[in-house]
Amino acid sequence: MSQRRALQASSSAVVDAKRASKQQQLQLERQKLDPHSVILSPQHFKNNLGVAYFLRIYMTIVAGSAVGILGVEGWGGFAVYLISQLLCTVPILVKCGGNYKQFFPSWDKVYLEHIFSSTAILSYILFWMIFYNVCHVF
Repeated sequence: MSQRRALQASSSAVVDAKRASKQQQLQLERQKLDPHSVILSPQHFKNNLGVAYFLRIYMTIVAGSAVGILGVEGWGGFAVYLISQLLCTVPILVKCGGNYKQFFPSWDKVYLEHIFSSTAILSYILFWMIFYNVCHVF
């Protein structure tokens, strides 16, 4: 009698395990992404925007230093700033694989976010003036 109960208990455990695995498979199938639908995460957006912001600030420092060393003056320096900021979108789009919708909320976050932020512009002017003065004035 006890062997029969033990056998029934083990067979019910196997059936329960199979049910659980089928339920897990169904859940995994539900979670699979349709290529046309994307699950968006605010935390990932925030991180991606932070990385893009870091890239833009880094580019302003490099461009400001280069313009200062080359001795560019006037509006030409600001034109280089705008060009450098627009060129920042190229590595971002390459890293995204051309599909920015999975990584950013909208296209303007990729192209226009932080271009005219005071931190970026002032960092550009700071490094432009420092390197211009070091190379051409002193």
